[in-house]
Amino acid sequence: MDRKIIIGLTVLLIGLAIAIIFAVIAFLSKKSIKKHDDFNTEKKRIGMWDFTKQNLPLFISLFGLIISLTGIVLLIN
Repeated sequence: MDRKIIIGLTVLLIGLAIAIIFAVIAFLSKKSIKKHDDFNTEKKRIGMWDFTKQNLPLFISLFGLIISLTGIVLLIN
């Protein structure tokens, strides 16, 4: 196999693995937070750091999707 294809497949698989793992973590954490936080109202102020802590798995999952798109581009070229 060509070296570019091997690198592209590796990047694609790593990106997909990161995206899937952290998407599952984000889903499970949102589900557990929602169970325990039903009594809180939407009027609660949330700071930037709290927002980042709460959504970090989602951000990493999106980063994994970007990595997998890079792998696809490497495979096409």
